[in-house]
Amino acid sequence: MKHMRIKIIGIALLMLLFSISTVYGQQENKTAEIINSMEQMRPVMLEKLVATIPVKEKFALNKGAAISSCNKEKAPNTCTYKFDSGEVLSETLDAGGYLVTDSFEDKVNNLRLDTEYTIYNRPMCYTFIDMLLNLSLKVCYPCDNNTTSILWQNQTLTNYTTGDTLTWTVDCCGSITKRIFTLGPGAPLVPAVPVASAAVPALAPLAVPLDTTDIPSTQSCQNTLQTEVRASLPS
Repeated sequence: MKHMRIKIIGIALLMLLFSISTVYGQQENKTAEIINSMEQMRPVMLEKLVATIPVKEKFALNKGAAISSCNKEKAPNTCTYKFDSGEVLSETLDAGGYLVTDSFEDKVNNLRLDTEYTIYNRPMCYTFIDMLLNLSLKVCYPCDNNTTSILWQNQTLTNYTTGDTLTWTVDCCGSITKRIFTLGPGAPLVPAVPVASAAVPALAPLAVPLDTTDIPSTQSCQNTLQTEVRASLPS
């Protein structure tokens, strides 16, 4: 009888281990599918981002044709410009008159572009939001010396339906040096008004971020003709 109980317990433990292994295997497959899907969307979102930047800049140069509403009582000052074609541009300026952030909305095409600036109106980060896809791509730290294309050293794709995020660290040769995936619970699409240094709402992850790529190395970069040490950047 004792041996029978031990045998039954052993079988139960084996079944439990098999069940746990199956669940983990399914989760790993699901995670791989999500990462693969987000990998495919990154160049799509980058292309849309690059195409939207000059459109926003064109409207920024034509603010005289818009209906403006400004609050200049205290720094940072804010102004909103509404154009007859439906686009809306909001700008936040510091006490010196330099841009802190701006936000461009194209409601016809369901897109939004938020920009964060360093001093002297130099863009540091862009956040492109596709309202139809419920996706955003935030890119930061542009490579100054790249001669072939626009490269940003930190890129984060967020799915607002699921809350999943995938962050890439890229060197100025265009090579991915680190990739971090975080499974999340979902989040509101975008805040109503752009906020400095918080263009995309933070997500509360359900799981510990998963480092799926970590390849530090040193190589000669043909794009910049410089030798770069690949290292992760702050997100």
